[in-house]
Amino acid sequence: MLRPCIFLLLFWCSGCFFGEVERGSTLTGADPWVMGHGGSGFATIDNHWPDNSELSIERAIDVLGADGVEVDVQLTADSVLVLYHDVRLESQTDCRACLYEHLWADLRDCRYRGNFAVNVAQSEGIWTLEALVANFASRAVPPRIFIDMTLPAACSVDVDTGEFFSIFARRLVQRIRDYDAADWIWIQLGRLDRLEWLQALAPELQLAWLGPLSADRLAVAATKGLWGVAEANDRVEKMEVEEAHRLGLGVIVYEVKIREGMLRAVAKGADAIETENIPLLHSILD
Repeated sequence: MLRPCIFLLLFWCSGCFFGEVERGSTLTGADPWVMGHGGSGFATIDNHWPDNSELSIERAIDVLGADGVEVDVQLTADSVLVLYHDVRLESQTDCRACLYEHLWADLRDCRYRGNFAVNVAQSEGIWTLEALVANFASRAVPPRIFIDMTLPAACSVDVDTGEFFSIFARRLVQRIRDYDAADWIWIQLGRLDRLEWLQALAPELQLAWLGPLSADRLAVAATKGLWGVAEANDRVEKMEVEEAHRLGLGVIVYEVKIREGMLRAVAKGADAIETENIPLLHSILD
């Protein structure tokens, strides 16, 4: 019993050893949003739930207290929006081929694989975006959802990515409007032309431009009326966050896994931090 007690004491008193946490100013002046990456984070020895799965997402919100989650959304052959990170199914599940080659009926029985280290006792399947949005739309205060749209460019199957994106985007907008969810769902994309296409289709959307926070890109993002920008934490400087805020832009940082990265993200004044370790980030902010 002594060892667990010592661990809990060290976790509770982490501030005693690391001193005052430096805090940059967010756009609103409030604490940054704690966002679970793929739900409660990607599977590890301590996290047994597959990323983007129902259990992982609900655990992030209801057990770990995240403000929201980042999820990866793909489109099936019959235009159903589903949550899945990788391009190919065999990398994470007992099914095969590229996800967008399958009908939703083919994917219902796919199950995330387990092994001796992680996911040992789970039997999670692929979750639809509609099920996720319907789940949270019924709550008095829905959690924030950040959506990464995954296109099939990495697959060998011949596909018109422009037409595919058009169908994908229209289905996504339809789902957001079906549940009046535009004020708690964000869409992250790396191509400005696609962000502009979405913006023209649905001006109410909250859009974040993925990529470097250069002065030119920030100026364009502000001129275009985007919600903000998103970039890997290690590629963001505090002065860039401050410039984004001066222009009225929010800043999302991702790839935040360890304590040092979290401290840097908080010190920069990032508005949303996508992390693999929700409890640790909460302990820093508290």
